[in-house]
Amino acid sequence: MLDELTGFLDFVQASVIILDQSYGIIFANKAACSMTGRPPSFSGHSDTCFSFLFRETDPCKNCPLDEDTNQENWEQSVIIPRGSGEFIYARRFIADWQDYKVITLQDVTREITLLRSLELNRKEQQAKNVLLERRGKEILSEQKLLQGILDYLPEAVVSVRGSFEIDRKNKALDNIFPGRDAQRCYELLGNTRPCSDCPAREGFAGLNDIRKSHSIGGYYITESITASPFGSGGLLVFRDTSRQIKLIEQIRQQRETILRKNQIMGNLADMGAMMQKDPNHNKVIEFFWEVLFSFIDIKKAILLVNDIRVGTIWLTSHREATEEEIRELSRKYLSRDIQNQHKRTIDIELESCRQTMPLFFQGRVGSLVGLLLLGGEQFGDREEIELIDLFTEPLGAYLENCLLSRKLEEKANTDPLTGLYNRGYLDQALDYEHDKFIELNIHYAIVAADVNLLKKVNDSYGHEAGDRLILKVSQLLESEVRSTDIVARIGGDEFVILLPEAGDDAAYSFVRRMEEDVFNGVYITMEDGEHFPVAVSFGSAGSDRYSSIDRMLKEADRLMYQAKEKFYEEFEKYR
Repeated sequence: MLDELTGFLDFVQASVIILDQSYGIIFANKAACSMTGRPPSFSGHSDTCFSFLFRETDPCKNCPLDEDTNQENWEQSVIIPRGSGEFIYARRFIADWQDYKVITLQDVTREITLLRSLELNRKEQQAKNVLLERRGKEILSEQKLLQGILDYLPEAVVSVRGSFEIDRKNKALDNIFPGRDAQRCYELLGNTRPCSDCPAREGFAGLNDIRKSHSIGGYYITESITASPFGSGGLLVFRDTSRQIKLIEQIRQQRETILRKNQIMGNLADMGAMMQKDPNHNKVIEFFWEVLFSFIDIKKAILLVNDIRVGTIWLTSHREATEEEIRELSRKYLSRDIQNQHKRTIDIELESCRQTMPLFFQGRVGSLVGLLLLGGEQFGDREEIELIDLFTEPLGAYLENCLLSRKLEEKANTDPLTGLYNRGYLDQALDYEHDKFIELNIHYAIVAADVNLLKKVNDSYGHEAGDRLILKVSQLLESEVRSTDIVARIGGDEFVILLPEAGDDAAYSFVRRMEEDVFNGVYITMEDGEHFPVAVSFGSAGSDRYSSIDRMLKEADRLMYQAKEKFYEEFEKYR
């Protein structure tokens, strides 16, 4: 019986050693010889387990053979030297069988190596102990000799007939396929017929350790197929390799994460260098789009950047957005609530995007720089939001620097005496507001203002006094307008106020307030102590009544001169 058993065990993948009660080896199968670095023909007879496994001259400490009482299913982690400085990690199982001791060994070197590799890839992360999954202790059964030995094996073993019907199976199979009451081997895998790529479709003859991998419900099973030594069937050994596969996958994911972060940092460095060296802001923004869309799942994006004057847009750029979407966003972005920063949310839907994310760029002094609107499926992942911030923060700083440069250039558009905008800048602003009216249907208005009695002041008190009069008027006008409005000095005593987001009625109300409240009872003191009145005549017109800039200016001038004639009905006209 023992000879028949040993002949069978040579075909089992697990390492098996049978001992007598005095450490002597009765039998060691080929797998055990291979594990310990012995030649396959090594019989192990007249050798002891401790010399065979560990090349030692004394028994292992706490060896169960030294105990008076037998210990069933004794298990221990061991390191087995193979010679030439090589060794392997293994789990050792010792159990009683009749008058013998049966040792089975499970090679866990690959698991240990994978765990160490994983820990190396984690670098600064705290090392975690990865526990090797235990196979479960086998319960001895003395009902059948072969079945009893099979149940001690840590690997799931199935013997099948040539028709794939299961002949025998051990208890470890329940750990691999829990609750599977299969009659044929392929039913263990949840199939109703033999696997299409089964190497035994033509029979098991000649098969020797042919391996196949299976994925079942998120688990990975490795199957080893060998021709049976007892007949025409086969011997199947199943092993759960999920942990190994998952460890390999974690290592792969970590490497991909490291590679991705390296790419991100490289692109950030390239974008920073471009911001410093390339004067073309359009190239910088195009590079920003390329990087952002390559790392984040975004379908559409729109960028709006303020001009140096509040309530105007200097730059518009987008990816995949429609003209209507850009117009709608621009209209909402130019609202007073947004521009005055009373509101930091914007409600807009982008076609084919389930969610939108508005990101407002704010300058170092709190001023509004611009808006980036992103559209996609969902923005809830913390890592994705952090990645967006990683690219948008330097872009916001770059755009703010661009606006600061534009402010330096703006000095050429200001009046040297008052610091107000000049005629050239006003013409540009009027064209911009008119285009905005045409595209976005946002109205605007013009107020013409002319200082009365300036020539009399110049002639009577000198040009320095005239300059003080002009400065007083400009200061009062500038103090009473909104941050989005423009006050421009277009001549010696002529001013024009541009009122965005205003119509004819709003401009008329502005004029009444200037006449009745702001310039009512205002004087400047001359050198002789005389209080000279500060008087200004106004006229206004809005785009909701007049369709062109020229018509609005002419109407505002007409009303202004009409107000000036009324003024000189009360005050003596000077030359």
